[in-house]
Amino acid sequence: MSNLIATDQVRGGDWVRVEYDEDGKVLRFAREAEGLPVQDMARLVDTSITIPQLTMSTGAVIEPVRTQTAKTSKRG
Repeated sequence: MSNLIATDQVRGGDWVRVEYDEDGKVLRFAREAEGLPVQDMARLVDTSITIPQLTMSTGAVIEPVRTQTAKTSKRG
């Protein structure tokens, strides 16, 4: 994905479908739409997606999103 962004093949607002090709063991990327406003992209996100049981059985750990705050240091 980073290569697609770096080479300007995809940009902010592009809707990109990513599929895993089991036979070829490769990821396939397809741009479905271009230049979508943020609110339209939010409506397209499927929040009903669940973690596959196979993923959990391999020892994958699901962690909540963490936010990080900037720390300042005062040297005197």
